[in-house]
Amino acid sequence: METAATPLSVHHSFATIFSYPGDQIKSATRQLSCTPGLSEVTSAHLTDFVETIEGMASWKLEESFTYTFDMNPSACLELGWHLFGESYERGEFLVKMRQSLKKYGIPETTELPDHISHCLQVLERLEEKEAMSFVQSYLFPALKKITESLPEDNVYRPAIQALNTYLIEKYPNNEEMK
Repeated sequence: METAATPLSVHHSFATIFSYPGDQIKSATRQLSCTPGLSEVTSAHLTDFVETIEGMASWKLEESFTYTFDMNPSACLELGWHLFGESYERGEFLVKMRQSLKKYGIPETTELPDHISHCLQVLERLEEKEAMSFVQSYLFPALKKITESLPEDNVYRPAIQALNTYLIEKYPNNEEMK
């Protein structure tokens, strides 16, 4: 049973959606889908996701998450993997993300520092110019690869589309993603 949640920021709500499903995912998604200021397209994708997961048993949602992101390297949520593979540059990115988590007081979880849930929380704390660069350098290229790897009927596809649309609208300078 879900408990009443305090309002989460848009970035934190998306971070919750892309973390291993727990009690908060359904309430965070419902809350996010009703957030004022989101575009109709972003809200529609979120509504699709809410409608899909609303009646889903917890174990089924966990299984879908694991199958979608953990068992499928082309859709994993570690952004550094999509950007750098197992190269030295990924190690540098992991160190940079760990330093950012510490700098902004974001607690590390069992996920690696380059996990999208961490990246979104760091993004929320960056100054506008730095945030724009972060989105264009890391989030857009990784999200493009993740999106391309998901079948149309995947449970999480509308959530990925919602995040992608939200970021395109909030950080509109990336023409490639439009």
